[in-house]
Amino acid sequence: MSRSKPELSERLRLVSDYAFPMPSPYLLALLILIPAVSYLVARRRFSKYAYCITGTAFGAIVSPWALGLYSFYYLSPWGVLLGFLGLALTLTHGVPGFKLAIHLELIPRGVVSGAASHLIIESINAVVWALIYGLIGLGIDTLRRRGGSGSERLRESTGQV
Repeated sequence: MSRSKPELSERLRLVSDYAFPMPSPYLLALLILIPAVSYLVARRRFSKYAYCITGTAFGAIVSPWALGLYSFYYLSPWGVLLGFLGLALTLTHGVPGFKLAIHLELIPRGVVSGAASHLIIESINAVVWALIYGLIGLGIDTLRRRGGSGSERLRESTGQV
């Protein structure tokens, strides 16, 4: 008698039974150091693409970083402002990963159970937001290389100075 392969939801439940510990809010808040360091390195070594690299690094960490900021709301009265900022960022940056994970049937519909589901959602969020913020950074780098703003170039091309 051969044993059938368990369904995806059953496999996720088995993985989440190992109880992955969630990281501390302080560690999640320190994730902002990754794009800061990447900017400093990119500015020196890859100055043409400094904002693209920084945007990609920021997009990769923005969703878990926002969750870490949101956690400060519950830690102390001083964390209320960071908590509200984290709430707004979490509501904005958490949706694509969740919707894509459900659409691709990587997590069970309507249920986020355990750290395994969160890991899948945050991995998808990292890819989505790294692409978006990286492209925004590439646009900024392109504008910087051209020199001046668009309105200045328009005035120069029409002869208005």
